[in-house]
Amino acid sequence: MGFKDSNHPENSPQILPFQVEKQPPQLSIHTDDTDIGAFYRQYYSLVYRRCLAMLGNSEDAQDAAHDVFEKIHEQKSKGQLNIPYPKTYLSTAAKNMGLNKKKRARRELNELYDMATNGSINWFIERGNGEGKVKWSAGIVDNGYEQVEAQIIVQAILDEQDEITRKIYFYKYHDDMTLEQIGEAVGLKKSAVQKRLKNLEEQVKVKMGAS
Repeated sequence: MGFKDSNHPENSPQILPFQVEKQPPQLSIHTDDTDIGAFYRQYYSLVYRRCLAMLGNSEDAQDAAHDVFEKIHEQKSKGQLNIPYPKTYLSTAAKNMGLNKKKRARRELNELYDMATNGSINWFIERGNGEGKVKWSAGIVDNGYEQVEAQIIVQAILDEQDEITRKIYFYKYHDDMTLEQIGEAVGLKKSAVQKRLKNLEEQVKVKMGAS
């Protein structure tokens, strides 16, 4: 029995070059729906945990994880499914889905901020009988803040508030709800709602030098 000469590495059986077979796709257009279901059960927790770490909210993470697997079904229905390395694909897909969901949520929140802030600025202007600039109440000297500048200040303050306070603000200035209606919606008494709104108003006044 002959052996390769170990003094010559190129002849060593341990490092002989060999043709590596290409790994066939583990998920493809030929994959049975039953196998895709098994794939879902096997990897769902991995995707969910990744999404949860990014979004910090269980409900949002569930939605994002569902969207990741829904995309796989869509790819198969279009005849485009070809995933050679499922775990790598899912890790990347979960990350991208989480980022997209965060961007979308922030964009939607900014739209609400814009609508609600416009409502609050207009309300304050009307109270102060302003002329395109912000006056917080009759008798307060106009500080020269344009409406856009006031919006930026209000949004920055809202970012620092808890969820209930932001909801109160939106209900008041976007949905034009009464204090009683707001209280019922957030589970607070009318006086507590009024206190939070007053506190927000005072914070904006301080930021704008109107207090």
